[in-house]
Amino acid sequence: GVGGAEGEAASVGVGVTFGQFPKGSEHAGALFVKMMQEGGPAEMSGQVQLGDILFEVDSKNAYKRSISKIQSRILGPELSTVDLVLKRRSIPDAQVGPAANNEPIEAHAPIYITLTR
Repeated sequence: GVGGAEGEAASVGVGVTFGQFPKGSEHAGALFVKMMQEGGPAEMSGQVQLGDILFEVDSKNAYKRSISKIQSRILGPELSTVDLVLKRRSIPDAQVGPAANNEPIEAHAPIYITLTR
């Protein structure tokens, strides 16, 4: 049987591909915005930037949390909304890339965003 296939088809995300910080880095295990789907909710909002760290999803802590838990929170019915808190480093540095971000999470500015899936 294909249990839950219908439910999965109805679940959509926010048009973000997340990367994970490598072991040994300041943010090891945390997720960051790696890519955005063209025309997807995140890109269209104009508020999400590459390298932003996922901090909260619908008021639940998402920093260094299990990827499967986070994924199930980000996915939801089309046209429903999801509240995200992203953390953005104070000095963006496109040269080194997000994986080299060793600024403590407290030093990042919080970005509060509501996206429609």
